[in-house]
Amino acid sequence: MGLAFVPLAFTPDDAPVLALTALVAAVVLLAVGGAIIYPFEMETVVVLCDNRLVATHYGLYNTVSGLGITRATWPSEPYGTSRRAIGRSG
Repeated sequence: MGLAFVPLAFTPDDAPVLALTALVAAVVLLAVGGAIIYPFEMETVVVLCDNRLVATHYGLYNTVSGLGITRATWPSEPYGTSRRAIGRSG
């Protein structure tokens, strides 16, 4: 799924149509990757909780994942802020 961001990394700032195309490609690749991974993710949660309180364990898994994603994106905020400050989109 990390490869979904490659088109965005190589898109020039002065090509809005190309940027939109890269964004759509990234969204499609992430959606397909998520659809492929989801059944394995669900099965892993069921196996790890020994088929008991599945919804509770899956809710906990989603909460911890969301917190991890939120924490992982914090370091990228100064990068986005500095790009906006110098007049570049992103």
